Amino acid sequence: MVYKAIETDRDGQRSTRCIKIFGAEWMTPFNLECTAYAYLIHAKLDSLREGFIPKVYGWAKRTFIDWGVDPFGNLSDEETLHNGIVMEFLEGAEHFGRDNATINLGTNFVSGLTKIHEARVLHRDLFTRNMLVIPGSDRAVWVDFSCARIRGPPGSYEQTSELALAARIAIANVSAAPACRRLMKGFRSDAR
Repeated sequence: MVYKAIETDRDGQRSTRCIKIFGAEWMTPFNLECTAYAYLIHAKLDSLREGFIPKVYGWAKRTFIDWGVDPFGNLSDEETLHNGIVMEFLEGAEHFGRDNATINLGTNFVSGLTKIHEARVLHRDLFTRNMLVIPGSDRAVWVDFSCARIRGPPGSYEQTSELALAARIAIANVSAAPACRRLMKGFRSDAR
């Protein structure tokens, strides 16, 4: 479950965060995601300069009350501890698709995945639901590392397959984008 949270610091400054809370029994996805984010943070992929993943502020184990959420509307689960990750809230983010695809975004997704691989992380859940774009920018953000794995040596088969799949997703969405279809409409190839 993912929640939007407003946080107030000691100076009274308010900021918006995203909290991803895992079910109490979901230790493996939580551990996989935390391990992946630890490697990615170490590689500085959450920095404003890179931005291929959301900025991650940390993770913890708390009750729903301590997290400040009431998922069932009655606080029926007051004592169970739930693992959660606190990260950047990506205001207005949209899933990558043909309606917002551009060549720059497609390139940035593939480039971002290359850098994620350089940090030794395999995403292993490459779907457009895990590819977010920020409207009005070329920021391409990979999310949901709950299936991730830390990989072995560079250039492995898994890494190459994942990059090929990311490239196919990017090409399919960019080529289906309305702007690309308009551009290609007047183009005719007579190559024989």
